[in-house]
Amino acid sequence: MNSLPYIRWNPGDYFKDAHHLTTWQHGAYYLLLMAMWSAGGRLPAKPRQLAEIAKATPEEWAANRAVLMRFFEREGPYITKRRITAEIAHVQAITEKRRAAGKSSAEKTLRKNKGPVPANAGQTRDTCRHMKTPAEEEVQATSSSDRSARASPSPADRQAKPAAPAAPFDPETWQARQIERLAARQAGEAA
Repeated sequence: MNSLPYIRWNPGDYFKDAHHLTTWQHGAYYLLLMAMWSAGGRLPAKPRQLAEIAKATPEEWAANRAVLMRFFEREGPYITKRRITAEIAHVQAITEKRRAAGKSSAEKTLRKNKGPVPANAGQTRDTCRHMKTPAEEEVQATSSSDRSARASPSPADRQAKPAAPAAPFDPETWQARQIERLAARQAGEAA
């Protein structure tokens, strides 16, 4: 099975070659093309297997086989299509370039940081700006409601006040508080 991430599709090229097909033939041809893409560029040339891929009864396949097989080339026991082979090679080349660029970038980052970069789950309060301690959350909530209650700050508020020391971050306390908030919110919605 081909694990390429995408296939380029040009409707103009497709209709230039396949405009004369019936609706059923378009569907069968498309199924054969996608199966060929997934199989790496070739399919067994066995009529029964091709009919199964095209979702055709033996009678439908017999009636449409000649029309559909004009789109493919025979290579020994397989059928291929030059366009599919070229598209697979193109996507593989791009995928390999991107893989190499990603690897190069990761190696550069490792050299710059002199070691592996910590995963998000291992980030601490010091390295993650969006994590706030419960005390900081309370201060932020209080200051938000105070600001909305006043039209403008008083001169006393404009003077710099020393900030209250923040409590050390405790992930377990923070998580428990988040669970309590969620439970309260759900209880309020249920009421």
